[in-house]
Amino acid sequence: MVENYFKADNTAALAKKNLENILSNGIVEKRQVGGWCMKKPKTEKIRETHAVTFELTDPRNCISSQHCLGAEVETEDYFLGLNPGYVHLSPWSFYKRWLDKNQKYHYTYGKRGGKYLWDVVKKLKENPTTRQCVVNLWKVERDLNKSFVPCTTQWNFFISDGKLNMVSTMRSQDACRGFFLDTFAYPIIQQITAKRLGIPMGSYRHIVLNSHIYDDDVEFAENIINHLNKEKPVVIDNLASDYELIMNRMSKLIFIEKDLKRAQEISENLSPFWKKWKNNQIIYVYTRDFSEQDYTTELTVAGLIVGTVMP
Repeated sequence: MVENYFKADNTAALAKKNLENILSNGIVEKRQVGGWCMKKPKTEKIRETHAVTFELTDPRNCISSQHCLGAEVETEDYFLGLNPGYVHLSPWSFYKRWLDKNQKYHYTYGKRGGKYLWDVVKKLKENPTTRQCVVNLWKVERDLNKSFVPCTTQWNFFISDGKLNMVSTMRSQDACRGFFLDTFAYPIIQQITAKRLGIPMGSYRHIVLNSHIYDDDVEFAENIINHLNKEKPVVIDNLASDYELIMNRMSKLIFIEKDLKRAQEISENLSPFWKKWKNNQIIYVYTRDFSEQDYTTELTVAGLIVGTVMP
């Protein structure tokens, strides 16, 4: 029997339940896939479940062993509101195909959602009882006939029992990849927003209208489940929110100007969490394309810090 509601205090447990549910009870459909899901255009069998709600009772437990640097870079784009974002400079280079002639994306979550977070904070401060803090990420007039469109369609924020709750709605989500990105990124956004309001977090709810596993990812999904069986929740807490200008400048230094030494110097102005976050990106860019000789010379110059892996 297909289940449509899962509840846990960490994302790893929710991800495991989701994968097991799809593998055991999912409906098999033939659907068109393509570049938007990192595949060549074709019709492929997909195992899927519909209208599933995931409740994360402790949004601080939003990181898992499936976390990757690409998730950090994309998450940063969400809440900094960059456009174009730095997503295409992450390990997920497939994004490059969607840049237009002006090197802009049709959309970024930062532009459609992240830039409104201060408006959400303002409205909730003025009226903590409001049910109108809805951020729409899907624009019918722009998205309905496009290939590269948002998977997340809405963020909703409300206060209940003195705590900030957040609900995200997804039109579609890859259970092996996208689930781990979004259930990391959106609780981070919830925590940032709660810090700005000066209140604790309530639950994070994640509603997915089509949660799926591609037919050629079945073995991959089973391997993920085996990893998640050994998972220990990691708490991400006490995020400082006075970071936007520094992190924006650091992203340009790291990904555009490649001035890693200067980027690390600036990171000293960040809180410990964001400092580790950005130094993780520095290490990635530094080690991506170096030769043996470059390694010995540049490592000394960059002065990279040991032990900066998230969290």
